[in-house]
Amino acid sequence: MKQIKKLITTLLILLTITSCNKQKQNTPVNTSENNETETNLSENTTAEATNENQNLQTEENNIPDKPMTIIPGKNGQPDEADIASEHKSTLKDRYLPRKSSDGKYYIYDNGEYYYTYERYCMPVEGNRKDLNLIMLKENSALYNPDDMGENEKDRCYPGCEFVPLARSKEPVSFNEQTSYWFKVTEKTWVPGAAVYIQTGAFEKLPVEDIKIGMSYEKIENGAWFVVKTKDGSSLTLRDSSDNKTGKVILELTQGMWIYADSQTISTETIDGIEARWYKTAFPEKGYVFGGYLEKQEGVYGLDFASMTTSSYLHDDSKDYMFKVYSAPSVKSEYLGEYEIKPEKYGYQTTIETKEMETIDGVRGLWIYINEPVKGFIFGDKFIYK
Repeated sequence: MKQIKKLITTLLILLTITSCNKQKQNTPVNTSENNETETNLSENTTAEATNENQNLQTEENNIPDKPMTIIPGKNGQPDEADIASEHKSTLKDRYLPRKSSDGKYYIYDNGEYYYTYERYCMPVEGNRKDLNLIMLKENSALYNPDDMGENEKDRCYPGCEFVPLARSKEPVSFNEQTSYWFKVTEKTWVPGAAVYIQTGAFEKLPVEDIKIGMSYEKIENGAWFVVKTKDGSSLTLRDSSDNKTGKVILELTQGMWIYADSQTISTETIDGIEARWYKTAFPEKGYVFGGYLEKQEGVYGLDFASMTTSSYLHDDSKDYMFKVYSAPSVKSEYLGEYEIKPEKYGYQTTIETKEMETIDGVRGLWIYINEPVKGFIFGDKFIYK
């Protein structure tokens, strides 16, 4: 019996060895074919990963891929879409609030769509079908029709939603496209060619007349001007570069100094005088026609405090007497000499000159003061904190 068991065990071992040898003989020995197979597998894996990344980027950059019923527009009217029913959420779903550059409204990022889904002019909670929404279908800026050349504009991306305040009365021609425009803040509009509009909303919106104004460009280091009218009358500072419809902000008197940081690219002729329009930053923000302005050379540009104020300390000489001028130049109107003592944290100012200059052997800055008189004093008795 023991001999039979031993014989069976020996046969099993021989069968196992034979099977292993056959497997070795059937295994491919072509190394190049093996490498090619491995390369193909690697390429396929890389391609799948690349496609996944591309799909992810597409999801991040495009409008959420929910089915949308699009009703084609006509005569410059944007395509209609049932935006409200596609994107329902409440204010609690949104976070990371930030202000727009003009400080007029808040923008909330919604993490539901990889932080690319933004809403402007925040809608209320609940049913949004009656909000007359518009949603960007392509990249676009928010434009101020009175200042089309301003460099720093709010830029918005596909999926951004707005609650428009009004629409233009007629289609507007801009960038080789003609379409209705939509008002999204007090000063800014968005071209209708870049948006979808909530179904049935177009006719519900209030109507306003708009005109695309002149384009502006920045003036390097700014420029100072003095008002010089022919008959000594005042010059009007307006809220737009439109001599007829612009609202009056301030009457600039004869000899008054003003500071401009932008100018129109093209000129306009008014009362037979051809000149640019200027966007002013001092003494008030506004727009003024340059036909009655005399440019002042050698006067430094202004720098406005990025924080609320800048602080300057006195040099402890106990001499608090300062000569005050209407502009940062001894050529400007002399307003008198005053004793101006610093406050607890020094001299507080919101405006100063961009560069230092030397006057009577003293090197310093000009800073703007409000008390006891509005004007500029030269920094020969204080140091920057």
